[in-house]
Amino acid sequence: MNENTEIEELYLQIENITMGTEPLVSAGVLMAQALRIYKTVLSPEEYIRITQHILSTTDLISEYTIDKPTTH
Repeated sequence: MNENTEIEELYLQIENITMGTEPLVSAGVLMAQALRIYKTVLSPEEYIRITQHILSTTDLISEYTIDKPTTH
């Protein structure tokens, strides 16, 4: 399995697991877990570098395209 296929499959699994859960709750848990994994497996310098990279590239993150409820 190539890396792109593995990533796509993981995205689908996470979508299925979090379906029906408040999106902000899901995002918070996933973000916290990601940071804990980075902190565990990376050196302190690598951890600082990856978190600074994440923070400095937030404007490159695209939104999901979903139907948002409208107010009438």
